[in-house]
Amino acid sequence: MKHILSAFAALFFSISGFAQISVSSNVANFYTVWSQEADSFKITLENFSWQPFQVTDINLFHDVYSVSDTAFTISPWHKKDIWIRVNALHNLNYMDYALIESPTHGGNFWVQVFSSVKYRDAYYNSTQNKSHEDLKSALKILLATNYISYSYNAARDIMFLDVDNKKVNGQGASTNTLECVYTGRVISGFVDRSDAQTNGNFNTEHTIPQSLFNENLPMRTDLHHLFPVDESVNNERGNKPFGIVNNPSYTNGGSKSNSSTFEPRDADKGIAARAVLYFAVRYQDYGGFIAGIANTMRQWHFAFPPTPIDTMRNHLVYENQNNRNPFVDHPELAETGRLASFTSTNIGPTAPQLHALKTLTFGSVATGNTLDRLMLISNQGPINDLQITNLAFSNPAFSIVGTPNYTIAPDGLLKLTVQFAPTADNTDYTSTLTLSTTDPNHPTWTVNLVATTVPVGLEEDLPDFIKVYPIPSRDYLWLEKPDQSPVGLVMLNGEGKKVREMNWVNSKEKVELRGLASGVYYLQLSGNKFSGTRKIVVQGE
Repeated sequence: MKHILSAFAALFFSISGFAQISVSSNVANFYTVWSQEADSFKITLENFSWQPFQVTDINLFHDVYSVSDTAFTISPWHKKDIWIRVNALHNLNYMDYALIESPTHGGNFWVQVFSSVKYRDAYYNSTQNKSHEDLKSALKILLATNYISYSYNAARDIMFLDVDNKKVNGQGASTNTLECVYTGRVISGFVDRSDAQTNGNFNTEHTIPQSLFNENLPMRTDLHHLFPVDESVNNERGNKPFGIVNNPSYTNGGSKSNSSTFEPRDADKGIAARAVLYFAVRYQDYGGFIAGIANTMRQWHFAFPPTPIDTMRNHLVYENQNNRNPFVDHPELAETGRLASFTSTNIGPTAPQLHALKTLTFGSVATGNTLDRLMLISNQGPINDLQITNLAFSNPAFSIVGTPNYTIAPDGLLKLTVQFAPTADNTDYTSTLTLSTTDPNHPTWTVNLVATTVPVGLEEDLPDFIKVYPIPSRDYLWLEKPDQSPVGLVMLNGEGKKVREMNWVNSKEKVELRGLASGVYYLQLSGNKFSGTRKIVVQGE
């Protein structure tokens, strides 16, 4: 679905003189977007001026957003469509600002961008826009709701004959077949659980050792952490925590252990990790068993992502006990940015996060005049306000207008008006604004301020279809226009005194420069179809 707003909703940004830029909307609201399903929103930029509108950057904070084009030029009286795109994985709300930077028209323009990303599977609706402790609480409630608890015998029957039986779980075996989760040893042809245990030497592995919770229900029979296992390797694993084993005293089928640690084979690392993470959220960390291995489990979870077999097992467990392992369905929920800690209270990052551009352009300003530009700073942090302090300009020609509130709430936007008041003619002002912030990643932020001054009345505003070259010039200058309508031409020196005057009729005209001293000059053109000023540089004799 593509979102298109009518031009009647246009937002206009007024610039000096005739320069005016229209943005079709300063809000791009995607409303509901489905996870991993791309969507786009059209924004139209229109240039109602004689000056080409150049865009050098369209910057968004969240990487779920992108822009079809971030650097381009719009000719005078033309427009351009750009598409803001969203493609997100997490079921979160994303509020952002597309900051548009233009060196030709100055200031910062913006489009506020919002989307509410949701999962297609309604089972996880209660986790919408929740993270960290809120997410853990929502998952704990969800996984316990309408949960069906079995006796130990019944749970093992389901595991041996249904959930992990390759004859019935979609893995294509012709007879009842089990595979040891740790070694890969396979038995087949058993008629029931007792047969598999007695004649196949298979047992039931509790990923979280049942001695930690005194063999209590429902933990003992929760199928999400129960797996078929060879009896001997089950005894070897015992109550050992998972981890990397560098000097094993035992190896079997790719799994290995020593006196303190058990490392499953690679084929089981992701399975074991997701069982542990599920248990931590569904129940608790009995005896601190999970805390010491949580980071490793998170690493294994992402290094060995769920397979179609894991997904099928999750479905089968759901059909039997009416809950799912969320880390199989949505592995991204285990990212630290979404769930900071599985075993301790951690509300996640609280610091503010600054989002701003680093250049503010004023263009050409007449000496003695002032020009204001809009500078935008947003706070993309989730909880704490962003504080801006210690604003310092490297050149006193620049200043802040008014007394803005330098406290920016989460998802808030600060609109600073920076004023340029030059005092020197024909000067390129390159200055900076440095400020301090409470964003720990950007304790200081520097904005480059770029401006040029001209004498009063000599601001450059000549239309782009008038060609003036070469610049710099020495003996002559060429002028080109699209027709032969008469145009008056006056050349002024840097002090504003007339040094040349002529009537320009032909579409192409040569202007003699011999005899002029080196320096900055200004061409003032005036006709029925256009008028304007262009600065040139003469390299005299």
